[in-house]
Amino acid sequence: MVFHDGFFIKRGDILVSPGWFEQRAELYKKVAMWQHTEKSFDEIFFHFTAPDCGWMDVAVYVNGKRKHVFSLTAAFDSLDEIRVWLEDIVNDTKLSSDLYLDLEGRTVILHYEHIRLAEVGVSRKFVNQNRDEDEWESFDANNGAPDTGLFYLYDSDSDDIPVVCYCLTKQFLFSMYNNLMYYSSKGEYARLIGKEWYYLDHDKEYDNWTFYNRLKSSLIEWNQDSRRAYRHCMPKFRQTPIIKETVHMWAEWEDALFWHQRGGRCGNAESFFVDTNHATIDLRDLPEVREWYDEFNNRIPEEKWPDDEFEPWFNKGYELAKKIRQRLPLEVDLFYHWKSFSVEGANFSIDIPILVPDNRLLITKRKLENSADL
Repeated sequence: MVFHDGFFIKRGDILVSPGWFEQRAELYKKVAMWQHTEKSFDEIFFHFTAPDCGWMDVAVYVNGKRKHVFSLTAAFDSLDEIRVWLEDIVNDTKLSSDLYLDLEGRTVILHYEHIRLAEVGVSRKFVNQNRDEDEWESFDANNGAPDTGLFYLYDSDSDDIPVVCYCLTKQFLFSMYNNLMYYSSKGEYARLIGKEWYYLDHDKEYDNWTFYNRLKSSLIEWNQDSRRAYRHCMPKFRQTPIIKETVHMWAEWEDALFWHQRGGRCGNAESFFVDTNHATIDLRDLPEVREWYDEFNNRIPEEKWPDDEFEPWFNKGYELAKKIRQRLPLEVDLFYHWKSFSVEGANFSIDIPILVPDNRLLITKRKLENSADL
């Protein structure tokens, strides 16, 4: 703790009790036993609510069960710290990364550390048990093991660690970064954030997209789509553009494929429009988009789509979405369908659209040879 005069909590006054150390000591004893069992990967999900009077609730779910809730505060703006922490996890240059959240007298610590499966002698069976989760895997070039990690959350309010999970790193990053980006991209939600979360800015001309752009990271989005660890290729990126608009690509019947953030259809498998530059995106030279869409449209709406047929179709659509993203203005982001998270005890799942990375921002070796890109 940082001591100071007076009774006001100042930014940087992190309140940690002895429980932070005692709880971690017990936790690592349990983690040490994982290599002797067939411990399965946990699925984590962060659910963000609309800000209210300067507070934003964050609910943490593990395997569909709500484990904990805490509230971010506008008094101690943590947006930049959240982005830097997530980028630190991607960089993977340290044993562990901690995010200290000062919540006006309450401290929440988010801890993530990578686990090198092959380096700690874990069996191949342990590594391979969740191969059905291929979309989350990025592989270490040296041993072929997926990028996994230990995440836990400490809350000084209860003086315990209510959330502990063993996760695939990409799934963890998606659950926080992609979810928060999607929530902040929605028009009404963005205005709420501009009005409530940053009411201290005193800016009458506040840009509704400031929240979104402060979080946006080309590095995190590249990592989501890459099957190589950052430390093995050290990618470089052009400056991340300022986003002012989003479009959502998801297939509905009656020739509907693209939807604007304001609501309503804005195009089909041949073309769609965006507000930025009043651009029309022509897709007629990509006939595979129409073929892919028709595969969906020709099905009976009430017909159940078997997983072994749906998953290849879904994955093909994501690859097409990456091509389409490169045709959009740099200032327009594209979201694709969604990733579903189950909620225990509920007859529904939470669907979060997938933010499609813009590969034009990646500076390849060939581009670096051009002085204009240096």
